[in-house]
Amino acid sequence: MAVARSLSSLTLRIVGFVTGFCLLIGVARFGFRSAELDSGSFVPSWLILLTTLALFTLFTIAAEFRILARIAGVAISKRTAFGVSVIGTAANLLPVPGSAITRFIVLQRAGAAKAAITAALLGAALAWLGVAGLIAGAGLAGSSPLVAAAFVAGASASLGGGLAILRQLDCFTRDLLLLVATELTLTLIGIARFLTVAAMLALPGTLQETAALAAAGPASAAVGFVPAGLGVRESLAAALGALSGLGAAEAAVIAVVDRAIGLGILVPAAAVTVGIGFRLDPKNK
Repeated sequence: MAVARSLSSLTLRIVGFVTGFCLLIGVARFGFRSAELDSGSFVPSWLILLTTLALFTLFTIAAEFRILARIAGVAISKRTAFGVSVIGTAANLLPVPGSAITRFIVLQRAGAAKAAITAALLGAALAWLGVAGLIAGAGLAGSSPLVAAAFVAGASASLGGGLAILRQLDCFTRDLLLLVATELTLTLIGIARFLTVAAMLALPGTLQETAALAAAGPASAAVGFVPAGLGVRESLAAALGALSGLGAAEAAVIAVVDRAIGLGILVPAAAVTVGIGFRLDPKNK
């Protein structure tokens, strides 16, 4: 029975990957055909900033993992945290929940209880969704106040629920505050990446309009059926862009290009991490 369930889950994830990839292609095609792009306005120097921001994303994910480890009652090294952030994020593209699996393995090897690990991962996911949803709600306030109010209400419930779950682990209040600050940093970096892509492609978009796209990342990550939220993130960004005034096509292009550049940094980083013999060991030095 266990083998049958595993095969069924793997099949579902493969179907999800194919579905997500097709969705991504469709959204990209819509965006690049509909958005007003001027190839002569491309500013390649923005690629340097975008690459830096993509690396900052990985470092922030690593910082979040170290905080989660403390909340779960264990400690892991900085090298392990960064390696897991790289390998886990890259593994999310496979037909398995790569990030969750790698984090679970390392935390369990560090001595954390399975229940504590599950609670920590779930609480952090809800906290990230809540923080990003609050920012997205602020971004939508000017153009779609009713939708913004719904976002704020849902995000507040998500953030509160996540913190309540984490609080049951008898962790320090300081670590909870650090986790919220880290999720906020991760969300702001995501917005900065979107703004940088828009500037690189000479696309319109104010800070408030772009901030509305903040919820696309965590919301797509919650769709476990599709690995790495492939195509779902871009579709949600297009929908949020339409609501914020940025434009569905423009938001779609920004999200697709950000995904492509992010993968361009992530894949080599994962290859190097594996190549230097990184192990899922909480005491890597």
